[in-house]
This record gives sequence, structure tokens and C-alpha cells, in this order.
Amino acid sequence: MRQVTLFLSIFFIIYSSQLSADSLMPTDHAPIGVMGDHTHKVDEWMFSYRYGHMEMDGNRDGTSSVSVAEIHQDFMIAPLKMTMEMHMFGSMLYRKISPIFCRSLCRLFKSSYECIFLGI
Repeated sequence: MRQVTLFLSIFFIIYSSQLSADSLMPTDHAPIGVMGDHTHKVDEWMFSYRYGHMEMDGNRDGTSSVSVAEIHQDFMIAPLKMTMEMHMFGSMLYRKISPIFCRSLCRLFKSSYECIFLGI
């Protein structure tokens, strides 16, 4: 996965040199999570990469811990632990022929779970 990330980083750096100088300034666009802060020029591409990592351990109901036995009173499976890693790649293109953005998004997930099944 590191090789893919490195390849895409190099690709974006090389491709960004092809863009006009005014679209490379950090002040041209807000951070990736802020929507509607700008408009795109015709035939302007925008690429994005986001990484997320999450770990969960134990069970809670609000601020209280919940035991596996309490969960098995209502459910047949009780989660113990979960780890998730997510890579999201995106691209957008604004075309003159349509007032709509063409957008693509690719998400790659890697998850692991530990749980206890209720014996029947």
C-alpha cells in the first residue's frame, strides 16, 4: 500500500506542475472538508487523498461500560475490538458542456474484528 501511496503522490506532484500557477496557491481553496467555498474553472481538475484510521476496544452505552454478558442478553454476537484503515482517492472535473461536476471516488478499506458468539 505504501508503494501505491508513493506512486500517487508523485503523480499528483508531476501533474500539478501542468496546472496554471494561480490554482496552486494554498489560498485558492479551503481545506478538503469545506464545501462551497469556491467555483471551478472550465476543465479544471481537482484531486484528493484522505486517510483515516480508527480503533475501538470494549463496549459502551453512553458513558457506561457494557459487559459481554449484558450484550448477549439481547444479541447473539458481542464485539470486542475493531481496527479500520481507510484510503480515499477522489477526482473532480468541471466541464463546459454540462453544469454538473464529473466526480469519482475510490475507497479502500482494511478492517479486522474480534467478537464472541453466544453458544446455542
